[in-house]
Amino acid sequence: MLQLACPLSAAAYYEDYLPGHLIGKLSMTPQRTIEESFGGKWQREVMPGVTASVIEGQFVLKGKDRAGVAWTLEDPEDRGLGGSCFAADVDGNGEEDLIFWFATGSCGLPFSVVAIYFFDKAGRAHREEAVSRFTLSDSKQPGKGGVLDLVLAEDRKSSMLLIQDLTYGKVKGVDHSYWRWSILKAEDCKLKEVKSAFGRSFPCSVWFTKRPNHKTSKSTGL
Repeated sequence: MLQLACPLSAAAYYEDYLPGHLIGKLSMTPQRTIEESFGGKWQREVMPGVTASVIEGQFVLKGKDRAGVAWTLEDPEDRGLGGSCFAADVDGNGEEDLIFWFATGSCGLPFSVVAIYFFDKAGRAHREEAVSRFTLSDSKQPGKGGVLDLVLAEDRKSSMLLIQDLTYGKVKGVDHSYWRWSILKAEDCKLKEVKSAFGRSFPCSVWFTKRPNHKTSKSTGL
């Protein structure tokens, strides 16, 4: 979990490595829960005229734009492990977007994927994806569920997705492990990596030690 401005009960050990500059500055993007949990065989109208389905591991999103032209987006990866579905205006363009959290089963990857289907003014969907250690809120309150790592941008008009990776580096001949943090900003139906946010530059790394640490490393090249 991330340390947000509001108290949340979900937990994950890497919250102990959130960069100090972010503590107390993050607010989770309010998200509408559409499907708290779905499995490897599932189909539902997730918004008016838009249907999502998982059949034999294949995830497909179908709909029609405002001109009545049909569109289909298929996920290239197997989504047979299921996931969760939420909605919010992620990029602040006035159109509600779909947020899917998928489990990966790990196998060398972080344990989750977030796929965001952005909707433009014409009613067409645009798919963006990020792989990380994304955490879901366990709150049952309306607007409090969703992906904890999806947070409001500093202008509070759009959202940012916090990305966490466990990485390794050598400092003075000694191997160390680090949490590497980067940020993707939602803008114009895209996720774009930003170089600075909340008063510091990104990406940045925090040394992974035997105790909580929020001090960013001065080492480069991690």
